Amino acid sequence: MEHSNCKVGKFAYLHFVICILVLSSSNFVSFSQSYPLWDNLKPGKFHVGFNRIYRLDSSRKYAMRFLPKTDEDTTLYFRPMVINIWFPTNDTSSEFMNYEEYYTFNSPDTLWNHFLFRVKEFNIQVTKDNSFAKPKGKNMDQLMLFNKLLKTSTSIRKNAKTTYQKHPLILYYPGMGGTVEESSLLCEYLASHGYVVVSSLYQPDHIKHLYSDWDLNRSVKDRDFIISCLRNEKYIDLSRMALLGFSFGAQSGLNYECYSHHPIKAMVLLDSRLEYSFNCHPGGFKSLPDSLLKNKQKINAPMLCFTESASTYSLFDSLIFCDRYYVRVPYLEHFNFTSQSGISQWLNYSNDTSLSLMKSKWELYKTICSHTLNFFNASFKQTHPSLTFLDNKNCYHASTEKPMEYEVRRKGQVRESSMSVSNIRLPIQLIRFIQLKSFSYVEKNYPNLLLNHQLIAEQMSNRYGYYLIETQNLNEAIKIFEWNAKLFPNSWNAFDSLGDAYAKNNNYEKALLAYRKSLELNAENTHATKMINTLK
Repeated sequence: MEHSNCKVGKFAYLHFVICILVLSSSNFVSFSQSYPLWDNLKPGKFHVGFNRIYRLDSSRKYAMRFLPKTDEDTTLYFRPMVINIWFPTNDTSSEFMNYEEYYTFNSPDTLWNHFLFRVKEFNIQVTKDNSFAKPKGKNMDQLMLFNKLLKTSTSIRKNAKTTYQKHPLILYYPGMGGTVEESSLLCEYLASHGYVVVSSLYQPDHIKHLYSDWDLNRSVKDRDFIISCLRNEKYIDLSRMALLGFSFGAQSGLNYECYSHHPIKAMVLLDSRLEYSFNCHPGGFKSLPDSLLKNKQKINAPMLCFTESASTYSLFDSLIFCDRYYVRVPYLEHFNFTSQSGISQWLNYSNDTSLSLMKSKWELYKTICSHTLNFFNASFKQTHPSLTFLDNKNCYHASTEKPMEYEVRRKGQVRESSMSVSNIRLPIQLIRFIQLKSFSYVEKNYPNLLLNHQLIAEQMSNRYGYYLIETQNLNEAIKIFEWNAKLFPNSWNAFDSLGDAYAKNNNYEKALLAYRKSLELNAENTHATKMINTLK
C-alpha cells in the first residue's frame, strides 16, 4: 500500500509540475504566434507592451499653445517631451492595440492640447506622404490601404504590465521628419525578444514645424533627459544600453557616444546618409564628420551599419576604435529602412502578389530586423559577432538577383587602399576604382567595366560627378557626366547634370545642347529652363 501510494504521489506531483509548466508557458509567446503585420518574422518569448509618458523638460522652453492660423500664442512654457516605450511583458490578459492607437495622444492637462493636436496631424500626414500616398493626396488606392492599416492589430497588448526582471535599454532616434511609429515593427520585434525600446518625438525648439532638425547639441540633451525619466523604472537596466537610429537619428547617435556619460554597448545605424557624399560632408551636417573624427577614440561600441548600395564607408572606416559591420542592401531606398515603409510594401504585396519588387523589399526589411536583433544579442553577450551571426535561421533573404553585401572592420583595422579589378562587383567599387586611377585610365585599360550595366548606378555616377565639380576637377567631371548620359540616354537628370558641368567649364554651347535635351525628356525641368534663359 505504501509503495502504491508513493507511485500515486509521484504521478500527482508530476501532473502538478506539468500543469504549472503549461500555465507558465501561457505567459510566453509561442513560436507559432504570428501577428498581422509581421508576416513570418518570428517573435521572441515575450509579449509586447507599450506605454506613452508625458514630461516637461524644465531646462528648456517651448510655445506649447501655438496653433497655426488658430491660436498663435507664443508664450513660452517648459518644453514638452512625449516618450514612447515598447517593453517585454508576460501579460496576456488584454486585447491587442490597433495601429491607429499609435496616433492617440492623451493630454496630461489642457496646456498640452494644441501641441498634441499638431503632433497627431503631423504624424498621420507624414506617414501617408512617406509610405502610402505619393504624390500627396493623389493615390486613392494607397490612402485606402493606409486606412486599412489603421484598423489592423499590432503585437502590442493594451495596458500590459512590465515584467519583474530587468531588461537592456535601446534608445531609438528617428530620422528628420520622423514619426512616433516610424520603426514600430522593429521596436515591437526587439521588445518581444527581451529589450526595452524607448523613443520620443524630438521636436525642435522653434515652433514652425514639429520634426527634428540638425541640432546635435539638443539631441544629446534629449537622450539625457529621457534617461533621467527612466531612472526609477525597475524593469530597465540602464547599465546595459544600446543606440538605434534612422538617418539623422543614426548620425546623432554617433555624436551622442562622443559626449555621453553612459556606457553604450552597441549601435545600429539605419541608412545614416553620412556615407553618400565622397567627401563625407553632405549638406546640413556642417562639422559633424570632422567632430566624429576628432573624437573617434570615444566611439568604442561596435556598430552595425545598414546602407543602400551606393555607400562608400569612407568615414566609418576611419572610426578605428570600434568594430564596424557593414551591410549594403540592394533595391532599398532611404525610407525603405523604416517599418512604415516595410509595412506598406507588405500590405501592397498582400493585396497584389504580382508586385514582386515590393515583396523583395519587404523580405529585405525583415532581414534588417533579424540582423539588428542578432547584433544586439551578440553585443550584450560581449561576443564578437562574425558574418555567421547574419546567416542563422531567423534571417530572411530575398530571392533576388542582387545579394546583400557584407563587410567587417575589426577594431584598429582599416580598408586597404589597393583595389583589384577582379574584386569589382558593385557600382561603388567601380567608382572607387575610377577615383583611385582616373576615368581616362579605366576607359583606356578596362573599357569592359564601363560597359557593364550591372556595375553602373546612374545616381552614384551623378553624385561622383558633382563631387569632382566641388573639388575643381571639371575635366574629369565632364567625362563622368558624358559617360552617364551615354549609358542612360533617356534620363533627363543625366543630361541636366552634364549641362551643369559644361556650364561650370564655360562651354556654354554644349551646356545649352545638354539642357535642351534634358527638357525634351522632361518638360517640367525648371532648372534646365532657368539655365537656358541665363546662358542665351
